[in-house]
Formats: sequence, C-alpha cells, structure tokens
Amino acid sequence: MHRETLGAPLVADTDKIQHVRIALTGGPETELQREGGNWTVRSPLRWPADAALMQDFLDGLGLPVSNSFPAPIGGVSAYGLDKPLARFWLDGTEYDLGALQPISKQRYLLSGGRIYMVDNYLFYRIAHDGYGWMDHHLLPEGAHITALQLPNATLTQDAKGDWQIAPSDKRLTQAALRKFMAGWQGATARNVAAFTKAKPAGEVAIALAGMQEPLRFQILEDADFLVLARPDLGFEYQLDIGLTDTLLTPAPAAATNH
Repeated sequence: MHRETLGAPLVADTDKIQHVRIALTGGPETELQREGGNWTVRSPLRWPADAALMQDFLDGLGLPVSNSFPAPIGGVSAYGLDKPLARFWLDGTEYDLGALQPISKQRYLLSGGRIYMVDNYLFYRIAHDGYGWMDHHLLPEGAHITALQLPNATLTQDAKGDWQIAPSDKRLTQAALRKFMAGWQGATARNVAAFTKAKPAGEVAIALAGMQEPLRFQILEDADFLVLARPDLGFEYQLDIGLTDTLLTPAPAAATNH
C-alpha cells in the first residue's frame, strides 16, 4: 500500500478552533467552547476549562504527522477504526482514534476518508471525562481570600492586611500565616471528578473579596487524596494527600539553624 510521508501537522492552525466535542467509548460526551481567549467546559456542566490541559491537547494536534494513506475501500476494521476507541470533533470535523500500530506504537486516526499515523499521546490528551477537563484551581482566577474557616481554626484579614487566627496561637507569626494562606490562594487539584458522596469529615468556607457568599468545600474521607468537594455543583477536587496538613492545619515557621 502506498504511504505518503508528511511533515504537516494534523491541524494546520489550532488557534482557529472554536469548538471541541469528545466521545470516549462507553462514556458521555464532553463539549468545550472557546470564549474569547479562554476555553469553557459546556458539558456535563458549564465551568472554566483547565488551560494547561487544553493547550496540551491543541499542541498535540499541531504535531507533524509521520505518514498517512487513503482509507481502504473494503473497510477499516484492520486498524481498529470500525469501533473507534474515541472520537472527537473540531468545529464539526470528525476524527476517530483506532488501534495502535504494533511496531511504531503510533495510533491510527481516521478523518475525511484518510488514515493518519499519530503519536499515541494524542489519545491520552483526550482521555478525560468532562470533569477532568475542568479548571484544577480551587479558586477563580484573580480571587483574593479575605477569610478562611477551617474545621479547627478561623483566619481573617484585618484592615492592615495582617492575618488573625482564632483560637489564638502565639507560635504562628505573620510570615507563617501568610505562607499558609498563599497555599490556599494557589491550591491546585491533581484531578477533578464527579462528586462521590463519600463520608464527610468537615467543611472549609472561603470568603473572597467582592463575593457575598463564601465558597464552601466539604472535606471527604479518602485514603489516597485530600478531597474537597462542591456538592452544590456535583464535583470534587482531588489534591495530593500530602497537602492535608499543609492546607488544613496552620503550622509555625520551621526554625532556621545558623
């Protein structure tokens, strides 16, 4: 079979893509829409998309394709494309991902009557359900915390910008409290998933400047992650288990040896 060697990417200009739809085998579809300079998850719920994941996906579409060939008239089952592992649509153009080529370990991709050999990592770039595409940051972009209620402590910021903690703890300096709050300001989950309704182990409430109601997170019991859930929205953030003490228990600054 004649194969054509290509240096061109699968998609010539990813900046022009406005709409993405993804269907993984056995799961519900995910829909993403470019809105201005940002991407938004539109299904299963409307939420800002994770910018890093979206850029990684778009970068994968822009990689050069090693070779391609016309789809055989007799069918595409030999390439695993009769029952694709995943499908995605870019502004309505369909792309089907099939089997791995056993030697090169590239994956067969069918689009427009042509089969392309693409890096297998393209599949892993889209192998997220709709929740996995959501922004992994706990706080909205540009948000500023003004108060934080933890299971065992409450922190508030005074007019001077200093942090106060109750119950009072003389060991906690302003430097220690600022470092603790910085951890919350930049808190990022490893994954976002549908709400599991696990046993609750407490609550965190975060007041943000300019917002009337605080953000409320339910702490869920989990052996592998620090899980902070938004039951009101039906999803949960899964953070590194090592952040449990870092985010839930303010600690004195480590002593410096001279």
